[in-house]
Amino acid sequence: MGKKVISQLIFPLFLVILVISIILLPNNTQAHLLPNKIGQIHKEVSVNTLSSFNVANQDRMQAKLISSQTVKTKLTDNQFTPTQICFPLSTPLEINTARSQKDYLLEVQIAYQAQPRQSYSVYLNLPSLQEIAEIDTYYIGSLNFFDVPSPKQGIKKFNFDITSELTQQVQKRLQPSNIQNLTLTFICKQAYSSTDLVIESIALYGL
Repeated sequence: MGKKVISQLIFPLFLVILVISIILLPNNTQAHLLPNKIGQIHKEVSVNTLSSFNVANQDRMQAKLISSQTVKTKLTDNQFTPTQICFPLSTPLEINTARSQKDYLLEVQIAYQAQPRQSYSVYLNLPSLQEIAEIDTYYIGSLNFFDVPSPKQGIKKFNFDITSELTQQVQKRLQPSNIQNLTLTFICKQAYSSTDLVIESIALYGL
C-alpha cells in the first residue's frame, strides 16, 4: 500500500520539477548571454573609435608643411598691449573664393615654466584694435591651459583651422588673394597670476 502511494506521487512531482525547469531555463540562458553581448558591444565601440582615430591621424600625416618660423617671443599679460607676430610665408597662399580649396591649419607652440594662469584670444591679420566693425572675421580661437602636459614646465601645441577666416578676409577685400604674410595678435583675456609664456614657434600646414 505504501509503495503504491509513493509511486502515485512520483509522477506529479516529476511534472512539477519539469515545469519549474522550463520556466527558469530562459532566465539562466539570458544570464549567460548578457556578458557576451556586453563584450560584443564594447568590441564594436573600440573598433569604431580606433577607425576614427586612424582616419584622423591619416589626415594629419597627409598635411603638407607650407611655412614655419621660430619665434621665441614672450606673451604679454596686459590686454592693452597685445603681442603681435608677423609670419612671412615661404610659399604664398593663393585663395580662390570661387571654388573649393585646401584647408589651412595653423600650429602655435607655447612654452611655460610653471602652471599657466592666463588665457588669450587669438586673431588673424587684425589691422588694429580700434574701430573694427567685424571682429569675428579675424578671431580664430583661444589659448587656454587647463590641460597642460605637465604642471611644472613644458610646451603646449595649439591648432587653429584658419581656412574660413582667410576666405572671408579675401572675399571682403581685407586681404589680397595672394597672401604672403600672416599676422597673429594675442590679447590677454584673463590673468589670475603672472606666468612667463613664450611663443616658441609657428607653422602653417595645408590639408
